[in-house]
Amino acid sequence: MESVANRTRSSVAKRPFQLPVKSQAKDISHDSKRKRSCSSRTSEGGVQHKQDRVSPPKAKKKGTTKTNSGPTFEKERKLWQAGKPRVAGVDEAGRGPLAGPVVAAACIIPDGVHINGIDDSKKLTHSQREEIYEELISNPRVECGVRIIGPRKIDDVNILQATMLGMEQAVEALESAPDFVLVDGPRLPAKFSKESAEAIVKGDAKCVSIAAASVLAKVTRDRIMLDMHEKWPQYGFADHKGYGTATHMAAVKRCGPCEIHRWTFAPIKGNYPPPTTRDPWEE
Repeated sequence: MESVANRTRSSVAKRPFQLPVKSQAKDISHDSKRKRSCSSRTSEGGVQHKQDRVSPPKAKKKGTTKTNSGPTFEKERKLWQAGKPRVAGVDEAGRGPLAGPVVAAACIIPDGVHINGIDDSKKLTHSQREEIYEELISNPRVECGVRIIGPRKIDDVNILQATMLGMEQAVEALESAPDFVLVDGPRLPAKFSKESAEAIVKGDAKCVSIAAASVLAKVTRDRIMLDMHEKWPQYGFADHKGYGTATHMAAVKRCGPCEIHRWTFAPIKGNYPPPTTRDPWEE
């Protein structure tokens, strides 16, 4: 199978940006049922009195229904109008899996550029993400930076710090420093100041630039895990991308962990000798 590195290099050869494959780490739902209850007086026979019957809900006023129209340029536009044209969105993919890297991405979409169908990567299908990814990296006006932090670094510094490190490096991978950074999540990486960056909870559903970064990170990581499946097919990485599914857990129990598993994550933590190999993405 063609590696992530080869696919990436061939897809961006004529562009000012090339997605890196090596990590720079060494430099540093289910539906719930709503129950409606109401108290009303009833007669001894259990028949509800007319005066105690619950009135039907009032009709909503026209125009008050909330709709989720997806991410917008609202945040970016305010910054553009404030004289900050280079606004980078930052997001990650792969914090939760027990195998594989965490991937962070940064993306600058300038005023006037439209990306069809952009949304939080979790709300998109595989084919939609792939299409948007190709549109982002093929547009010469769009800047992208991606960094890969492998499982050994995650084990060394913990997943939160590894994610923050990846975000910092993804911004540093842009062609030049952005004027402002919009980060998905509740906190900023240590290198980002509040004067030049903002943390936005569920930012990938609110800001186009963050949504774009989420797609870059997700597609990059998914492609990596497909390559890892070729090397270790017994774990089924192509199906679950390293997340702790029942199938994956059973494979770990049967075969033991491989070098891209995270030794500080359950059920691996404390149950196997520490790894002696380096991250596949470490220089």
